[in-house]
Amino acid sequence: MPILGDALVERARSTCATLFLTTDADVLMSIDSDIVNFTPEHVQTVCEGAEEHGVVSGLYVTRGTPVSNPRPSVVPMNGVEINLREPELVEMRWLPQGFIAVHRRVFEEMKKTLPVLHELKGGMWPFYQTFEFDDPDEGRILLGEDWAFCERARQAGFKSYLDPSVTVGHVGSYIYSIKDLGEYPRTLQLSHMNWIVRQ
Repeated sequence: MPILGDALVERARSTCATLFLTTDADVLMSIDSDIVNFTPEHVQTVCEGAEEHGVVSGLYVTRGTPVSNPRPSVVPMNGVEINLREPELVEMRWLPQGFIAVHRRVFEEMKKTLPVLHELKGGMWPFYQTFEFDDPDEGRILLGEDWAFCERARQAGFKSYLDPSVTVGHVGSYIYSIKDLGEYPRTLQLSHMNWIVRQ
């Protein structure tokens, strides 16, 4: 159910999730238009992960330049290691929304504390609405729609997980991949949100 013509990403994602709740599907799989090099098996893997864990994402890197090198697209819990040789689901603090599966029960729980917006046009819950957040390491920050969603899910009782067995490409000036991070496979040691670089 693609949402077209809305430049406000948080509203488009929220509208899509609201429409999803009108179906009988169990898992919403979101794939951004700049995510490539994935297979039906990748989609199945993260969807099956979401059935058990609620929120599961594949791994990709942000687009980079010679000054701002590509980085993993996830925000870890401090001290998290991701072993790419023996991938297992790893709890993350926040995940990007470019290749992610979310189970219906996550949205159903989140909507209990959210207002219905745009009621005259059918209504939607603002699952992805950005907000300010007091981070113990960074101070007061503004969470983008992707991190805001994961934080709301956490507050509703759901952890967010990365499945490092699912690596996909991210289109920029070329197709960025996990191999842009150096030797592959290896263990990624992620410890701080400043590892996230966005273009």
